[in-house]
Amino acid sequence: MCATVCAAFLILAICGGGCETATAPEASRTSRVRLGDMNVVVEQTVAKLAGSDWMAARGGESERVVIGVEAVENRSSDVITRSERWYMMQSVANEVVSSGLGRARNVSVVIPAARLEAASRRGSFGDAALTARDRNVTHSLTATIESITRSRTEGGAGGEGREDFYSVVYRVVDLESGELVWEDRVEFTRVALGRSFS
Repeated sequence: MCATVCAAFLILAICGGGCETATAPEASRTSRVRLGDMNVVVEQTVAKLAGSDWMAARGGESERVVIGVEAVENRSSDVITRSERWYMMQSVANEVVSSGLGRARNVSVVIPAARLEAASRRGSFGDAALTARDRNVTHSLTATIESITRSRTEGGAGGEGREDFYSVVYRVVDLESGELVWEDRVEFTRVALGRSFS
């Protein structure tokens, strides 16, 4: 499943033996999170949400769920701008709509009105804007990104290279009961010469 607008974060168990690894094709002299990293996080997050027990138990006739989102919370050592953190959430919302997951499971994802208005003025909002008409939010989607500098490796002619390990966790909470209905994570390593996902 590919994100239409490349873009949370956010999960329950660390990925085990079935995980895939992808290496960045471009070389870099920084371990800073990039747009491509965010896009893969979004793609994998929506795939995990779609395959979750919570979604599997739902259908098109299930009681309506409206999920409100906020910007990703950055607890990492990296400088991730507010617009980048919103990008990750808005892209998850867009993908839920465009993939058909929302219709199949009777789920809508909505953006706070103030954020929606600002994004709409810039023309930077995708399909998720269509869901904003219904503000009767039943669940919240939050995400947190954390990092540690796991090790340092020789960076060749440039000297010592930096390697950062990132973990992005998404959570959906039922606002009425306070129950955590879904949680999952995407993890990746950003190094001076590329990245790998797990």
